[in-house]
Amino acid sequence: MNTEVPRHDEGSPSSVEQVALEDSAGFRLSRLVRVRRERWAGQLGTLGLTPPQAAILRATRDHCGQALRALARTLNTDAMSVKRCVDELENRGWLVTTTREDDRRVRVVDLTARGEELMGRLDELAFAQERNLRDHLSCAHYESLIAAIAVLERAEGIGHDEGSTEQEPEQEPEQEEQS
Repeated sequence: MNTEVPRHDEGSPSSVEQVALEDSAGFRLSRLVRVRRERWAGQLGTLGLTPPQAAILRATRDHCGQALRALARTLNTDAMSVKRCVDELENRGWLVTTTREDDRRVRVVDLTARGEELMGRLDELAFAQERNLRDHLSCAHYESLIAAIAVLERAEGIGHDEGSTEQEPEQEPEQEEQS
């Protein structure tokens, strides 16, 4: 596969550079992510989970007592999507939400005992996924991949500030408070 980006001659009618589909890093990354996501979703289905639900459970375990909005920032998604998933996981007995004593408007999320049990099985699946990826790469390639992902995440403004704390009050939309 050609890794060089082809260039047009200056006399070419189009000044836009063309990149063949299979030579496009964006396409190849998307295709790889799609295949891995489908496999991951299939494995999670055995636990009755979707990928967003699994991400919320894992992030909740990793960041105990995190507020909903902070959880949404960690996952780089909108707070209402996280709220809906958290509500479903809470209804299933895997998560519990409480309000902060110092600010009753902020909902914080924690795992229940049942959620901790589920995390054991979820961690096994996540470890198998990671092991599968590492089995196809040398240690150097894996470290390079992680470093390249970190560079691209920073370039896209993805990630969360480890030093930040939840300062802003969490305001739920009025329609959500009525339910």
